[in-house]
Amino acid sequence: MEIKQQIVEETGEAYQSKIKQLESQLSEEEWEEERFIRGGIFKKEIPRLYGYQCCISEMKIETTINAQLVDACHIIPFSLSNDDTISNGICLSPTLHRAYDRGLLTITEDYIVRVSPTVRETQSPYGIRQFAGKRMELPREVKHYPSVHNLRWHGKEKFVL
Repeated sequence: MEIKQQIVEETGEAYQSKIKQLESQLSEEEWEEERFIRGGIFKKEIPRLYGYQCCISEMKIETTINAQLVDACHIIPFSLSNDDTISNGICLSPTLHRAYDRGLLTITEDYIVRVSPTVRETQSPYGIRQFAGKRMELPREVKHYPSVHNLRWHGKEKFVL
């Protein structure tokens, strides 16, 4: 199966199993190259499936030079999950990506944004607290939705209360 097809269509469990097998079969150099290729596909496919729009802020900027201004974000970090599948990804603006990775915001299993009570902001139209209670924008197809299991993990393991 082609790598892109694995990332877009396989379940996280099947993908993780395949990745573990690959890692054990490849040399360290080959494994690094494999991870680089798979990571690149993940970084292209997530924004494409979200219409190149941040799933929280709805920021979408199009350019004539094909510059991408949103990030593919792992829900459970790849270093812990070995999961580059679509169900382990969401599309975020760089600032919201950093906040998500640091547990300053999370998304519930109902796709609602929660902002950590530790966040203190000044009056600014660019803050993250404005997104508390907002439902995230989802991909068109249900099969591309983020995994509820992974969202629960993030809320439990990363979100700062």
